[in-house]
Amino acid sequence: MPSGRSHFTHQQNNLKFLSCQLISLKLSRATNRDETSRNLWIERGKSLATFNRKLISPRTDRFRTGFNPREVGQPLSAIGGRARDAARRIAALGSLAGLVLATPASAGETASPASLLLFGSLEASPSVFVTTGAKLALDRLDREGFVALANLGGGRRREATLTRSTAIGAVVFGYQWFADWGVVAAYLGPEGSVEMETTGCGCARILPARFGLRLHGEVWARPSDETLLTATLVLGTTRTSAWSRLAWGYRLWGAYLGPEGALYRDETGYRKWNVGLHATDLALGRFSLRLSAGLQVSSDRRDAGPYVGLTAWTPW
Repeated sequence: MPSGRSHFTHQQNNLKFLSCQLISLKLSRATNRDETSRNLWIERGKSLATFNRKLISPRTDRFRTGFNPREVGQPLSAIGGRARDAARRIAALGSLAGLVLATPASAGETASPASLLLFGSLEASPSVFVTTGAKLALDRLDREGFVALANLGGGRRREATLTRSTAIGAVVFGYQWFADWGVVAAYLGPEGSVEMETTGCGCARILPARFGLRLHGEVWARPSDETLLTATLVLGTTRTSAWSRLAWGYRLWGAYLGPEGALYRDETGYRKWNVGLHATDLALGRFSLRLSAGLQVSSDRRDAGPYVGLTAWTPW
């Protein structure tokens, strides 16, 4: 997600300059053609101007750079950093060149519409969980349509007299809807998990692999130009688990800063609650980041303890 309105203005000027240069070149070559041909290129120039305004619109751009980054398979949307800026400029230049220089013979040729986002997350507290994955859109991540989400994660936590290690993965398919105020996405697909229990004596027991379904939903909303509200819910039948997160942020110093809360529970009776602060959409090279920190209360501890979280995403 771009970091400021001045960046949008500079980018828009560059694209308009390129559009004017390409159109001027084509018009000069068409000097000896009839008036109908000249009018055709002028109309294409008007279409390009409209294209530029839509592409660089600061309000819509904040949504259409992708997803929702996500922990435990989210992306979100999605959404920012220098890598997305570069990807958007390349896509814009390619589209402009195609519109201005295309011939009837090449008008039907289209590039591959697939779009990919890679992500990963880490949460460290008395328990630890790491996940990585990818989000794929059949058209583009910044457009409404069908999407797929795949992730693989693992973690370890203490439970009374034993330590539980878990590996879990899922591949879910769904659809994302775009509106003026934000993005809504829903997914459904298979998941599987393997667990190992280690007791105090060092004895380990690997439990049989389990398979089930996962339901995943998320909302990325922009109540105003400077605020962001996200809500995520992930339900799984493999371990009868539920994970949810709600966060709100106000844009300051190039990121959305604000409170967050999260809840997790599963069939073992284990529960944990996180309450803290987050900074979402920090830029680091080609990556966009979210940092989280706060207090965690879990069913295996009487006292609250600290937690820290890191999520990173980048287009590929």
